[in-house]
Amino acid sequence: MRAVGLCILVEDCNQSVYVKLIEALCVEHNVHPITVPVSKTVDEWAGLWNIDVEGKARKVLGCSCLAIKDYGVESAGSNIVK
Repeated sequence: MRAVGLCILVEDCNQSVYVKLIEALCVEHNVHPITVPVSKTVDEWAGLWNIDVEGKARKVLGCSCLAIKDYGVESAGSNIVK
């Protein structure tokens, strides 16, 4: 968590202990988590899915938390997130 610049936490996570742990780590390391309602959204953002022949996302599983260490190239979008 020390090198994390952004944390995205899912609201529909059913593991309350896990959510509390992530929230505590964010507070400890001064990272403000962004919450999203559905886990499959975060999974798609992270690219943790397959693309079929038609170019559609398949096997989108979902994840409860996404931590971003490096935003990549400085852009207008990364500045908005920061």
